[in-house]
Amino acid sequence: MKFLAGKKYLTTLICVLISGIVPVAIHAQDTSLSEQITVERRLRVQFPEVNKIEVNVLEEEEEVSQPTLTYNVEPMLLEMPVFTTPIRPVPVRHDRQPLLYRNYAKLGFGNYGSIYGEFFYNTVRSKENLLAIHLKHFSGKGPVDFSNFREDLLELYGKKNFKNHILSGNLIYSNNQNHFYGIGEGDTLDYDKKELRQVFNNFEFNTGFNNSKSDSENIHYELNGRYYFFKDRYDASENNLLFKALASDYFNGNLVSAYGAVEHNIFGFEQTGSQTMFKAGASYNISQPQYFVRLGFHTATPVDTGGNGAFGFFPDVEAEIKLADEHFIAFAGMRGDKELNTFRGFARENPFVVSGISLQPTSSLLELFGGVKGSLTSRLSFYGRLGYQSIENLPYYLNDSLNPKRFTVVYDSINTTLMEGNIQVMYEITDVWKLGLLADLRNFSAGSESRPWYRPGTEVTFTTRYNLQNKIIFTGDVFVIGKRYAKNLASEEITRLNGLIDLNAGINYRFSPVFTAFIDFKNILGNRYELFHPYPVRGFHLLAGLTVDFGR
Repeated sequence: MKFLAGKKYLTTLICVLISGIVPVAIHAQDTSLSEQITVERRLRVQFPEVNKIEVNVLEEEEEVSQPTLTYNVEPMLLEMPVFTTPIRPVPVRHDRQPLLYRNYAKLGFGNYGSIYGEFFYNTVRSKENLLAIHLKHFSGKGPVDFSNFREDLLELYGKKNFKNHILSGNLIYSNNQNHFYGIGEGDTLDYDKKELRQVFNNFEFNTGFNNSKSDSENIHYELNGRYYFFKDRYDASENNLLFKALASDYFNGNLVSAYGAVEHNIFGFEQTGSQTMFKAGASYNISQPQYFVRLGFHTATPVDTGGNGAFGFFPDVEAEIKLADEHFIAFAGMRGDKELNTFRGFARENPFVVSGISLQPTSSLLELFGGVKGSLTSRLSFYGRLGYQSIENLPYYLNDSLNPKRFTVVYDSINTTLMEGNIQVMYEITDVWKLGLLADLRNFSAGSESRPWYRPGTEVTFTTRYNLQNKIIFTGDVFVIGKRYAKNLASEEITRLNGLIDLNAGINYRFSPVFTAFIDFKNILGNRYELFHPYPVRGFHLLAGLTVDFGR
């Protein structure tokens, strides 16, 4: 990838370190046309930042565009994701206003009774206001009886540009349905379908307010808030409220920033409990042409219903040095964090969890990392990283003792040590043919649990994209996940889940700037592997349809 210079350099480097050369932007059945390749990683130990809501409207001339609204509707069948990629913006011609095919409708059908529909509309022309609506539906049958699933999404977004400030907000409703269709040894399907059904409803509101002037003569500030209500079919519910404030300014040409955040989570099933996380931090960034240094700290203090909490103080130190201009950059850092675990977070990663789940915060007590990144040529970029983490209360999924079809969450009571290596390579063979490789290698130390349940030691992703005269787009990807282990709490039985390979391909044919036909082939090898035991995924399946871009 190409690195930016000047004042944009700091932002670019931080983004690269968080998401690597390959950005994460994958949705289950998206088929948009694009220029970069993106990869989703699963079951990673990470502590995400709380970011402001932002929609960047890029003007393009002929590409079929993808909305920049962000949402998170997880596939209920836990299938491997499909690659989608952000579009490289076409330079704007100043002699006329280009046609902006920002509004689109998409419809697709496939085997397993799959139905996919999506609609997006926004007022892209307005310089002062932006209003958008996003609708999505995806449903189908699973690999066995009683394994139907359904996902529905409604998202509204608004943005108002004042003279010196920007106010934004979005409202999200999602309804996800699936069934506890797992079949264990000696099990039968002598069930009523309603007995196996699970439904998750999510109502969410986000808002952001910030000043629009961020030059060196003005203090830049951001205020962000979020509230969501999450509920399942068995009356487990969660209310979560988060507020974050950030301010930054330049001192002697270097960026100084500080933030504070409060997150309050109330979870109730048979009884109600709460958690509150207080965070604060500051950093001083030294940015020079040949090196970058961030010196900072932050604190994190979780408090439970009884008022019990443990104050945490963590370093936030990072350094980079250019060894050969932009072609070879070495980096290293040290940090730590604490994060609340939520019912919604667990249910989106594993929709088969029990309703009466235990919620405890997880702490990355210390993380050390270092590596290199850069580009050997204008077409070949790379990223390599080695890391060490000491983790407290790392959560694992185990088959529940009362109902093995569902999963409970246990926390490792002994600090877990994680050694991790990451390699990413992006190669543009030509302007129309691109290749990407991502590999993660992990080694978990033995804590109170004998195995790192459902956490693989190896994950490898290979992806390719070929653009034939900007009319036909061919995509392909291969996912490889190493062996994992599952455990039944009742019988103490340990099950080894063998490594898996998932092969996918897609074709997009552009009839015109308005009409694009697509067909996606999923799990071409037909392996009904299990991401969670005993839930096999669908075998070979496909989805085909048409995208219509409309409006100006």
